[in-house]
Amino acid sequence: MKFTHILMAIAVPAAAFLTSCGGDDPTQTKPKPGLSFQTGAGYTFSEATAVFDSVLVIGIRATTADKQLNTIKVYLSTNGSAKGVILDTATNKGIFSYDFPYKVKGSAGDVQTLEVEVVDDNGEMAVATLKINIKKVAHPLDQIGGQLIANIIGPDPGAYDLNTGFTKISSDPEEIKDLKDMTTISSGVFSKAWTSGNGTKFVKITTNDWNNATNTESLYDLWTTHGANAQSTVTNLAVGDIVLAKTGQTNISFNIYMIKIDKVFETTTNNNDYIEFTYRKEQN
Repeated sequence: MKFTHILMAIAVPAAAFLTSCGGDDPTQTKPKPGLSFQTGAGYTFSEATAVFDSVLVIGIRATTADKQLNTIKVYLSTNGSAKGVILDTATNKGIFSYDFPYKVKGSAGDVQTLEVEVVDDNGEMAVATLKINIKKVAHPLDQIGGQLIANIIGPDPGAYDLNTGFTKISSDPEEIKDLKDMTTISSGVFSKAWTSGNGTKFVKITTNDWNNATNTESLYDLWTTHGANAQSTVTNLAVGDIVLAKTGQTNISFNIYMIKIDKVFETTTNNNDYIEFTYRKEQN
């Protein structure tokens, strides 16, 4: 009996000791990692305006009150699109300091969000964001004439890459087809209409707009005015039409083009139809 009492006397304090010292208290709030951007000259630490291909230095500074940090990720989203990872690294230290050089990609008018996410070994997370506005720059325009898009069911190329200035055939990647004839085998009639393989948007504007456009800023301002009416196709193309196009291609310095229809050639038997056009793009 005395032995039982002795065991109980030992067990009760031991249990109290383990309760006070052992395991995590599920009701206790775990501290989140600290996360900030380095301030001062040479760093981007708040909303910024930048031009394509410029390099922003983002000083990521993270700490933890726990044993160590685990992962650091940087995500990029453009114009509210789904975010993608552009930096993913791990650490087993309690302090993380890295000057991340971000080379700005996108096009004039884009709004990009950089999101930094830090997770420690407790699973606690801290997030910080930066907004980057890609500004328009008044670059001169090149004018390229004598370009053709043929009936897509005929023998000649029925698609076109506005960025490089070359026609494209059926085996070429869809993502570089800014202009694409819409003729179908079932109809057999030349469509005189364009779509794209990459989400390019089109809107018809005026001859006066063509005459007054002198640089990339002009094209940007025209898109700001008319872009809300843009569609994924442009139909009933005729001589003299002026079309503003915003390509679906990404990571190019300027993504707006102006197109003038010079000729619409139609045949009745051999699908050798085509549209001839002149267009303006940012000068290389």
